[in-house]
Amino acid sequence: MRWSPLEKLCGSLAGSLILIYLASFALFCLHAPREAYFGFSAVFTLMGILSLGQLAAFFRHRLTRRVILAYLVVAVWEFGHLAMVRSFSGGVWSGDWREHYDRMCYFLNLRPRNFLFLGIYQLSARPPMMNLICAFFCRQVGLSFEAYSLCCLFLNGLAFIPCCLLLRLFRARGLRNVFPLAILFMLNPSIVENATYTVTKALTAGLVVMGVCFYLRALREKTAVGGPSRMIAAALCLASGVLTHYSAGPYAVAVAIHYLWTLIRGRLRFREAILAGGAGAILLATWFSWSIVTYGLHTSFLSNSTAINMATVPPRDSVRLFLYKIFVNFVPHPLHRANARLFPPGWNRNNLRDYFFMMSQQTLPMMIGSTGGIVAIGLFLTAKKGLHREKQFWSYFVIFTYIIGTLSDPEWPVYGSAFATAQPLALMGVVLVAARLFDLPAPLFWLVIAGSAIDYAWGIFLQFYQESFTYPTFTDTQGNVAVYPDPSLGINGAVDYQQKLNYHFTFWGDHLAGIASLLEVASVLIALAALWILIRLRRTRDRKSKELTHLVGS
Repeated sequence: MRWSPLEKLCGSLAGSLILIYLASFALFCLHAPREAYFGFSAVFTLMGILSLGQLAAFFRHRLTRRVILAYLVVAVWEFGHLAMVRSFSGGVWSGDWREHYDRMCYFLNLRPRNFLFLGIYQLSARPPMMNLICAFFCRQVGLSFEAYSLCCLFLNGLAFIPCCLLLRLFRARGLRNVFPLAILFMLNPSIVENATYTVTKALTAGLVVMGVCFYLRALREKTAVGGPSRMIAAALCLASGVLTHYSAGPYAVAVAIHYLWTLIRGRLRFREAILAGGAGAILLATWFSWSIVTYGLHTSFLSNSTAINMATVPPRDSVRLFLYKIFVNFVPHPLHRANARLFPPGWNRNNLRDYFFMMSQQTLPMMIGSTGGIVAIGLFLTAKKGLHREKQFWSYFVIFTYIIGTLSDPEWPVYGSAFATAQPLALMGVVLVAARLFDLPAPLFWLVIAGSAIDYAWGIFLQFYQESFTYPTFTDTQGNVAVYPDPSLGINGAVDYQQKLNYHFTFWGDHLAGIASLLEVASVLIALAALWILIRLRRTRDRKSKELTHLVGS
């Protein structure tokens, strides 16, 4: 394949995830013993050994080496914060982490076929790809929440690598800003929280970004060797996103509609469309065909939370709900009349945490950054460089996916619910800011720096500081250990901590509680160093620009 080295790195990651998913799904269906999992691992290891030359080429190539090193920095940073967590909490979030752990256990044949997750959802309500990948590894290293959370951290953190590929699409020499992008990732509350929270949306967002990158590269290189293979890769990445979380659906539909429109206009070949569509359909069929055979057509497509919630919305309220969600998913709750039930009188550190949490996780601009979102919107609306080759595509893509994503989540969220479907858009916004960061006027650059500092202090440090505590417990009249919902730690978090005790889970924060203070100090120092690096890079760039201007003038 005549791809760029970074495209090959992204393609190899996506291909590896697909192979592990297919192997794990087959082993689950066959009720295979543990030895069979080791057998597949041996085959995969042999494949890796045969590809050592390509791996060495990745490290020899300056840009791919930079991307891999930057990813490792981000992954270590995220693990450092995962190591603080002893109880999940934050805003109104609750339960999802345990649901996905149960789903992984299901694919290890440890749950009955009719098991209801969280007492509500059947298996077909969520797609299985990330759960199966985690099951593949936990079957071999041992079933524990520590191993599961580490798998989730690695998989969710992979979203950084396709974002580096997007840098090049947003700016011709955007890969120079790989480490600034890593810093913006590290200081973004939404990204760090979704990497450490054991759910599947972050990996989904990464696969969507990867699919969009391959698609746009295929359009750019449609006359060159490698165009068809890129389109097939785009279809497989988007199908993998749908198999990881159904929130990828609107993005896959948006790309498919644009592709069909381009095809009808005669700019692409039908043979390529058949190959790409067939590859994506075959991958999707591995899950949907099994689900239909096992649960039936109705349950397979109407048991997810979207279908359940849509059935409860009266038709007369649908338009009002849609307009309301378009608004609250974009405008943070302090700027509209949100229900204040989450923030009772008597402010404490948990109320402050929840107040910011419900902005940075629930509304699209704040998911990009408290000031980065404003800058990203401005850059998008005034883009003259970097987006100009696909400006029409991006205008259509952003509007379409935001509207369809909003429609596909039929709840009445008081504080917004952009986290459910808009994470790919948030990642794209962060990449856009990183690509143009050092070209921004000085006031906007300092606005991004100030916003990143606020995001870290309020959305990362305070968040993980709160999660480093355990709730007080007592023994009820039946001799069971129960959790006292300490208001200073959050009411919803008490429910999650009770589940942790019921399941006898041990978190990484429990193992490393003795050095929690050291981890907190290290987090602050690294965050300050990261901000200093951005400022230093900006000053170096300005100095070189002045020297070049002076040289040209003389």
